[in-house]
Amino acid sequence: MDWKIGDAVIYGNNGICRITDIQRMRLTEDGEKTYYILAPLYRTRMTIYVDEKRGGESFRHPLTVAEIDGLIASIRDQEWIADEKERQVQNASRIHEGKYSDLLSIISTLYKKDAERRSIGRKLSAADERDRDAAESIISQSFAYSLGIRPDEVPDYIRRRAEK
Repeated sequence: MDWKIGDAVIYGNNGICRITDIQRMRLTEDGEKTYYILAPLYRTRMTIYVDEKRGGESFRHPLTVAEIDGLIASIRDQEWIADEKERQVQNASRIHEGKYSDLLSIISTLYKKDAERRSIGRKLSAADERDRDAAESIISQSFAYSLGIRPDEVPDYIRRRAEK
């Protein structure tokens, strides 16, 4: 696909980015290449340079509202992994992969586990909180653009849709 300046794309776990420029540059020892220059919409002090070949293969279009609502409607909790280290490895892998259904599953599972633990006077481990926050950040930044809301409003949107 030919991406152009001004396009909104999802690149990895960086959320929605705007292609601000396309330039030939020498950024590595591989010589001069064409790069997409990305500006993440919700991380204003960041610039990402992506090799044209890699970007063309890995950029995704933002989801539609219908696609987002479909993902929310199909949220499934993941099986709880009692061994914390194994759970961290599994969650890290899923977060890195960035598949929305997996991220929503992590968020849902950890919110429910948090409520369960709080009911007995305990709380989530710091690692579980980090995993939940990381997954929620990716989802919030990726969904906000399509929904026309701020990233901090996305969790409430998801809760309202999931309750229906």
